[in-house]
Amino acid sequence: MQQYRRHGVFSVTDLVSPAWCELQFDYGLRGKRSRPLKDRPTSFKSASGKTIRVEQRISTDNDAITKHGQAVHKELEREVKPVEVKVDVTTNETRWALRLINLIDCLESLCHGMTREVPVFGIIHGEAVIGIVDEVVRIENEAAVEEISPNSKRRKTESAGCSSRKRVKTSLETTSLGVPERYACPARTKDKGKAREVDVTDSDLEDLGLPKSRTFSLMLRDNKTRGVLSIPSDEDAYSGKMQLMLYRRLLQDLISTSPPYNFNLLWQKVGVNASAQFPEKFSLQTGDSSSCLNDLVEKWCRVVAASNVTAIDPTLELVYRLRTSAHRQKPIVQVPRGDPEDEDLARAILASLADIPNGVFSRNMVTEDSGSGSHTGLGVNSNSNQDESDSALQWALAQSIKDISDPTIFQTSADDAPGESKLQPDGDGIIGAKRFLHNDQELDGYIGNVLRWWRGERKAKGVDLKYTYRCNTCEYRADCEWREEKALEVGKRTTRI
Repeated sequence: MQQYRRHGVFSVTDLVSPAWCELQFDYGLRGKRSRPLKDRPTSFKSASGKTIRVEQRISTDNDAITKHGQAVHKELEREVKPVEVKVDVTTNETRWALRLINLIDCLESLCHGMTREVPVFGIIHGEAVIGIVDEVVRIENEAAVEEISPNSKRRKTESAGCSSRKRVKTSLETTSLGVPERYACPARTKDKGKAREVDVTDSDLEDLGLPKSRTFSLMLRDNKTRGVLSIPSDEDAYSGKMQLMLYRRLLQDLISTSPPYNFNLLWQKVGVNASAQFPEKFSLQTGDSSSCLNDLVEKWCRVVAASNVTAIDPTLELVYRLRTSAHRQKPIVQVPRGDPEDEDLARAILASLADIPNGVFSRNMVTEDSGSGSHTGLGVNSNSNQDESDSALQWALAQSIKDISDPTIFQTSADDAPGESKLQPDGDGIIGAKRFLHNDQELDGYIGNVLRWWRGERKAKGVDLKYTYRCNTCEYRADCEWREEKALEVGKRTTRI
C-alpha cells in the first residue's frame, strides 16, 4: 500500500479487481499496466524477485478491449451529459471539491430520472475510497404516492419536476429556516435586510398543513462490455458484484440523514483543510460560488434535503452490452462458457492504477485537467532464469481445465439473486443482465480479506484450478509463479501414480 497507494486513497477498482486474480493485479501494479503500451516495461521483478516477462501480443489485445470499454462508457455518458468542462486542479482541496461539485450536479440531474458517471467517496474499513458509479436511476417510492390525495394533481406535478425543493422568499434579518438540524451542516450568515430564498422541508410543510413531498429511492447499475453473445457465470461476475455493493455503501452513507454523513472525518483522513479558500480560477471554471469545502458540504446537505431521496435500492444490476468489431457489424467471437469476463479481465486495473493526486477523477459536469501522474514500481530487469518445463506446465493446466469448456449461451444466477434477465441484443447492444441483492456481510468479508493483501499482511494468490481459463488472456502467464507452482504440484502427483 505504501508503495503503490502512498497517498492513502483507494479506488473502488483497487479493491474489486483482485477478485479476478490477485496475482495478475499484483503483476499489473509492478508492470505499470495503467500506462500507455509504449511506456510499459517489457519485464519486471515480482515480489519474490523473479523476472516476469510481458506477452506483448496479449497486452496489445487487452489494451484494445480496454479502450473499447472506455469508449462505450463515454458514449453512454454523453447521452445525458453532452457538455464537459475542463478544470485546473492544483490542490488537494480543489481535487475533493471537484468530486463534490460533480456529485451535487449528478443528484440535481436525477430529476430527469437517470444520470451517469456519479462520483462517490467515503471511508470503508478505515480507508479512504473513491469511485464512479456507472448509472443511477431514480425510482419513486410507492408509499409516498399513496400519501398524496388524488385531488392534489397540481402539487403532484410540481413535486415530480426537476426540482422537488420548495423555495420561499424571506426578508428575515437574523433568523433562517435553512437546512434541518439533522443534516448537521454549519449555518452561513447572509447579508442582512435582503430578500433571499430559504429551503422549506417536509416538516415545515406539515406545520403549514400542506402535503409532504413524494420520496424516491436510487437504483445502481454498471455496464460491462462482452465480445460474446452470453453473460458470464456468477463466479466471473463476482468482481462486478462487489463493485456495485461498494458503490451502494458509499452512496448510502453520503445521502444518510440519520445520522448525517460526517465530512469532517473524511477531510481529516485525506488531509485537507475544509476552510481553505479555492483559487479564483477554479471557481470561474466550475461556475460554482462556493469558496471552500465547508460551503460545498452545506450545499450538498441542501441538495440532499431537496431531492427527497430516502434510500438506495438493495437490488443491484450488472448490464452486459455486446462489444462489436471495429466496423460495428457483428460480435467478435462465439466462445465457450469458460471464457473470462472480458470487461473485468482487460480493464480491471487500468482505471485504478493512476496516481491518486494527478489522475482524472470526474467525468461529469467538470473534469480535472492536470498532467499524468508518476507511478511507483520496480524497475525493468531483463535477466531471466527459466528452469521450469513449458510442456509440463501446459500439461498440468490442461488437466485442470479440461472439464470446464462446455459451451453455453446463458448462465443461471446464484440462488440468492433476485433474477437474471436474458435479452436478445437490442439497438443498444444489450445482451443480458444480472440482478442481485446487496449483502453487507459478504461485502465486509471480501473487503477485509483484500485489504489484508494491500496492507502486506498476506501474499497475493492465483486463481483456483477450476478458473485457470482466466490465464488464457493474461499477459503475464508465461512467467506466472502460480502457474509454475501448480504445474510442479501436478507433476509430483503424477510421478507418485
